[in-house]
Amino acid sequence: MSAEMVRVASAQYRIEQFRSWDLLEANVTRWVEEAANAGARLLMFPEYASLELAGLPERRVIERRSQHRHLLGPLPVNLGDRREALSLFWATEAIQPLIPQYLSLFASLAVRHRVYILAGSMPVQQPDGSLTNRAFLIAPDGSMGWQDKMVLSRWEREFWNMRGGEEVRVFDTEFGPIGIDICYDVEFPIVARRQAEANARIILVPCCCDSLRGYYRVRVGARARALENQAYVIQSPAIGSSSWLAEFDRLVGFAGIYAPPDLGPCESGVIAQGQNELPTWIFGDLDLTAIDRIRGNAVIANAEEWAAHMEIGAAVRGEFNKAA
Repeated sequence: MSAEMVRVASAQYRIEQFRSWDLLEANVTRWVEEAANAGARLLMFPEYASLELAGLPERRVIERRSQHRHLLGPLPVNLGDRREALSLFWATEAIQPLIPQYLSLFASLAVRHRVYILAGSMPVQQPDGSLTNRAFLIAPDGSMGWQDKMVLSRWEREFWNMRGGEEVRVFDTEFGPIGIDICYDVEFPIVARRQAEANARIILVPCCCDSLRGYYRVRVGARARALENQAYVIQSPAIGSSSWLAEFDRLVGFAGIYAPPDLGPCESGVIAQGQNELPTWIFGDLDLTAIDRIRGNAVIANAEEWAAHMEIGAAVRGEFNKAA
């Protein structure tokens, strides 16, 4: 495909517990090879996919010494859960030393297959001790950039003590600028709008939801951002049961590739949609010139309408008047 046509792959991905690094590496390698062999040039994994690192046996040994081993955020874990679930604080602390190795794995696969990979997201400890939810986009030459989640959920703020990102970014690729909206980010208009204003035609949405209601909020947000920004929006969910990790015992969702309904043969705007909650890739072929055409269409002038709408003032109370 040309640079104006790109096949994308979105993962419905289960966060699994592996007995060794070699097994984790083999799993990630198999996933990437499958998508690359199907012709995908842009691959994405879901939010918090990296927490698989916490399940490695060498990480669990540290648990016996960690002061956080029985804590779920600031709340104590029930005695019955201690043998089954790793605490959030412990899992966060335990994966930090392995993040460089994890990213190196994805970088080597990106170079080998000449693809772009969004390697999911991960809780990253900053020099000041704070945490951010950070997603890494890796280029075919192995270089990488990152976007921090801007709009944190209450759970992330209050139980995980995270802080939001400081700036919205786009990344220049062979397919033009690409934006990343991590889960809750896409439920609000401004992050994606700023990326579209920077000429992003593709917005990636890794997500991790513990209920269908949560998943559908993200899905509705993704479709709304595709409509109003005249962009392709791709959603990748974590799925399945990861009961070995606190608060990740039931994850639900369906991968989706969405377009504005103003273009192409898909009048609904749904290019591809996962049909069941099984680990799988879904694929879609994106015509990027179609985005350019509709963005330049005076009939559907979303960019101009955005500018006009931003000038609308606060709502005032209307009055009921009796008919004359």
